[in-house]
Amino acid sequence: MVGYVTVSKEAADKIRDMIFIDKRFAPGSKLPNEKELMKELRISRTSLREAIKILIANKILYIKRGTGTFVCDFDGENENIFNVFYPVKNMAMVKNSFELRLILEPEMAYQSVSSVREEDIEFLIRLEEECRKKILNNEDYAEEDKKFHAAIARFSKNRIFEELLPYFYVSIASTEDAKKLSKKEADYVIQQLNENAVMYHKKIVECFINKDPMGVRISMETHIYNSLNIFNNLIAAKPKLADL
Repeated sequence: MVGYVTVSKEAADKIRDMIFIDKRFAPGSKLPNEKELMKELRISRTSLREAIKILIANKILYIKRGTGTFVCDFDGENENIFNVFYPVKNMAMVKNSFELRLILEPEMAYQSVSSVREEDIEFLIRLEEECRKKILNNEDYAEEDKKFHAAIARFSKNRIFEELLPYFYVSIASTEDAKKLSKKEADYVIQQLNENAVMYHKKIVECFINKDPMGVRISMETHIYNSLNIFNNLIAAKPKLADL
């Protein structure tokens, strides 16, 4: 059973999305005044102020007395869960991250289906489209991929899932192992990851549209399992790459 979510908590989530997903408010920028936010979010002044308190407690916003409410400047201590890459030193740690995701993320997606709203599904569709567009244009899509999975975590209404996200999104490019790959090897790995993301992000979205919890669990599991296999092959003497 999904727990009850207060109006203020829901409003806090929406404001957080404005900052980290929609990029409407940059670090250090001022939020609109209360009347504007109340109108946009369709909430009372009391609920808005409670939402602001939640975001202040999470070091996302701060108040300048007599001036207004501002977005924090995020440094290493204050980074939000939607904007963190957990630092790793080698591909084995990347593999460990995917193993953690394989255990937790399919169940997270399963739970999200039962609580997802129509506007959430529309938002997920847009994120999938943005991610696919970046992939097809051969652009870095790490940020879009992170937003896609972070949205599913938020839909679950389970804060623990959200808090674990930094450990899901490791910085592969910064590892010493990645720097040792030849261009041919790197291109092959990227191609495999891209094809996996395009195929299974679409399947995951379709399962949300159809309100299919078992389908989304299987799709998410397969998506992560495929990624894990790519890194297993890379770590184990790169057998597939040897034939290139």
